[in-house]
Order: sequence, then structure tokens, then C-alpha cells
Amino acid sequence: MACTRREPLLWSLHLSYAFMALGHTGREIRTLPGIGGGLGVMFLAAALRSPIMEMLPQGGSWWAYDVSIFLWCAAYLAFLSHYEVPLLRTRADGKDG
Repeated sequence: MACTRREPLLWSLHLSYAFMALGHTGREIRTLPGIGGGLGVMFLAAALRSPIMEMLPQGGSWWAYDVSIFLWCAAYLAFLSHYEVPLLRTRADGKDG
């Protein structure tokens, strides 16, 4: 089974989510409603693809890629819909940055 630790591009992507917070926008750092669902969909995408790729490594798993891509895109859209506005607006506390 593929391991995220061996792929810097993957672990850096996953690790980057740990650094996303609203504190640098002058807003309260809290999880916005619905983000848990988005992260759950992202986990489902990874959980679906990895075992299928292990069981069907010779090309019978193309559909798992398609489904996992769709699920990842849905999770990313959930993230964008929740964080786009706070991240693009000026700081809530009026400070620079």
C-alpha cells in the first residue's frame, strides 16, 4: 500500500491543512460549521482509493481514481465555501496583514 510518508508532495499537502487557521485574519480561531463533513469526505476519498489500488493494481481501479477525485473536489469546494470570504476580506481587527 502506498504510504504518504514516502511522498513529500502528499504529506506536504496534508500537513498544510494543519496550518490553516483564521487567526491571521483577526478572527476567532474556530472550526466553521460543515468543515467536519468536508474533511470526512476527504478522508473517504483517501480511504476508498488506497485499498482499491492495493487490491486491483493492474488497471481495474480506474473508477476508484474517478470517485476519489470527485470526493476530493467536493471536500475542497466545502473548504473554499467556508474559508474563501474570511481569507479574502480585510482583517476583522483592523490591523495590517
